[in-house]
Amino acid sequence: MKITSFVHLKPYFYLDRQDRPGGGLITGIPKTASGIIIPINFSHNTNQEILAVEVFYKDLNFIIINLYAPQGLNIERAKQFFDSFSVPVFIFGDFNLHHPLWGSDKSSPLSNDFVEWLQNSSFVLNSSNPTYATHTGSASLLDLSVCFASISHGVDCYVSDTNFESDHCPVIITWSKLEHISKKMKTIDWNRTMSQSANVLTTKTNLNVLTRKISEVIRDNTKIITLPANNYPP
Repeated sequence: MKITSFVHLKPYFYLDRQDRPGGGLITGIPKTASGIIIPINFSHNTNQEILAVEVFYKDLNFIIINLYAPQGLNIERAKQFFDSFSVPVFIFGDFNLHHPLWGSDKSSPLSNDFVEWLQNSSFVLNSSNPTYATHTGSASLLDLSVCFASISHGVDCYVSDTNFESDHCPVIITWSKLEHISKKMKTIDWNRTMSQSANVLTTKTNLNVLTRKISEVIRDNTKIITLPANNYPP
């Protein structure tokens, strides 16, 4: 059995994996919103983590489902849960599924099952842009975003090329019913930051000066980028 614990520390919701290092999920919401965790009504396996949160914002309520499936999402375990909601639902996560529907040249039994469910459900896939790059440079779409078809006309999805030194790229979703927020993102050049910080740490100085110099290194290697306003995939 997988041991997990749910933690709500406003405005964050955690699913903390305790049986092994790694894994775990977090969903953050604005301070102006409130939310509750929706209990999962089916048994998990050891390679599938799902955190569902219902968000209440002004006169809206909707559900965010955050998931991580390192060996591929088994939709058979989850589809009844996903299909049970009547309010708008967004599903995000690392599905680890490959299928030609989103640009892969191969598929697997799990991905075929997922596509069959998707095509017969009330959900649609938001993007076909790659979100993951291997060390060899090949790209694939592992981090899927899915929403109700009834709201898809008001949903935009963008895959940023700013990867924060990760092999996964951020996926930015906007919904026209929520307040418009300027599409900007803070990015840090971690390679330069680590190199310059290492030089600072080799100097003999007091703690206050050291802290100030490290802060200056981080500031000098941090920039705000504006995401393209009209470069969203269909």
